[in-house]
Amino acid sequence: MKIRLTYGLGLALLLSGGCVERPESTLAGEAPRFFDVKGFVDTQVALLQQKQPALTKRVFIDGERQEKQLQKVDWSRELAQFRDADLNKPAWRDSYTIDTVATDAGRTVVYTALDQDLPVDKLQVTMEPNTGEVLGLRADLRSHNLLYDSRRQLMLECQPQAQEAVQVTHYRLKGYQKLVLRDSVRFDVEVQVVP
Repeated sequence: MKIRLTYGLGLALLLSGGCVERPESTLAGEAPRFFDVKGFVDTQVALLQQKQPALTKRVFIDGERQEKQLQKVDWSRELAQFRDADLNKPAWRDSYTIDTVATDAGRTVVYTALDQDLPVDKLQVTMEPNTGEVLGLRADLRSHNLLYDSRRQLMLECQPQAQEAVQVTHYRLKGYQKLVLRDSVRFDVEVQVVP
């Protein structure tokens, strides 16, 4: 069972992120039009690599469950899928609507794709109302070709740390992958960062 879970998760993560065509990033010197997901993730990776907190990871693949606690974590690899939600590609500059909702709890910016062929369908960023620090990200991603169809929902939560910037405390990746001539594989990975 453990081999099947590991193989299934590896296959799901590899195919869902590895076969997506990625246009080049924002041109040098040009201000990003959308929230800089890649920059945010890189900042979180640097912070977490420095602090080296442990994590608890729960993995469900087609109803089978596995739970792990990791003490030594490669944070760049752990958060890599969130980089796929970055919208700052020159070809996508006019491809998303931008809506902002402000409440006492925070400000949420929602980017919605105008074209169903874009790999990022929606990106939602929630920020602290006074400081503008990120409290959460949510992204809906899709990928489709002749060999497979994949949907992923990425969710990430941050909390302010004592006298420091916000830090990722929880994240979740869930979705499915349907390969040609195979059954769909559903996955749900939930991670709690342990301070």
